[in-house]
Order: sequence, then C-alpha cells, then structure tokens
Amino acid sequence: MYGEWKADDIFALDCEHVHLKALKGKQRIKAGTVAVCDTGLKEVLNTKVKQLPGTYLVNKHTKAINGFDDHSLEDGRESEDVKRELEGRFLGKLVLTFDGATDFSSIGMYSGDYDHLDLAQFYRKPLFDRFGRNVGEKVSFCQF
Repeated sequence: MYGEWKADDIFALDCEHVHLKALKGKQRIKAGTVAVCDTGLKEVLNTKVKQLPGTYLVNKHTKAINGFDDHSLEDGRESEDVKRELEGRFLGKLVLTFDGATDFSSIGMYSGDYDHLDLAQFYRKPLFDRFGRNVGEKVSFCQF
C-alpha cells in the first residue's frame, strides 16, 4: 500500500502539546505547535496554535518537555485555521506520524480520515503480562 505514494504525496506531522486546565481526559490535550515537513525535509508548516495565558498547565516538568511558558502561545494562529490548512494539505496524501492519533486529535482532526502511517507501531519496549507474555509497550521519542 505505501509503495504507491510519490514523494510529493508524503508529509510528516508532529505537534507539541499543552494540557488545558478546564478540560478532562484526552480532550484536554491540545496542540501548542504544529510542524509539517515534506520528504525533502523542507518545512511546509511550523506554527504556534493560539492558547490564552493561564488556560494551560505550565510547570517545571511541562516547560522542560515543550518549552512553553504562560505567554508562549498567545500570538499563535487560531486552531480552526490550522485545522483547515492541514485538511487541505493532507487530503489524498500520506501522513507520517509517531503516535499520531494524539497529534491529529489535538488539532480537532481524526487520523482515520487520512491515509497515515504511524511509525510508533514499529517501536515497542518489552512489557510482560502476568503470564510472562511480551505484550509490548508503546514508546515515545522522550523515552529514546
């Protein structure tokens, strides 16, 4: 399936996230930045997503991971504008991600609406269940 794509039809997507204070569960994870590059590693989008000061969690731990402080995202683009741009760019293309379901949902998109290859499926660390079977555990880039 993936051999059918031309180089111009493939993009990579990555987001840095914030956790909104007013929401619970997975709905609280929103994009703080969105980056897209093509197969030549040319950046085709790199933007902040607007989040108002005080609406997302900032502490020593989160700042070490995403680098955002209280005012980092107030001058970002509206989430709906970023979503519309990505929808147009990704239609009929292959999107490469690493644990991309979170990236898609953090900008209000559903990964199942796009042809995508999630590279995280190939990277698992050993995790054994109570019967001694290796069921594997997803890893993130933070764990490499």
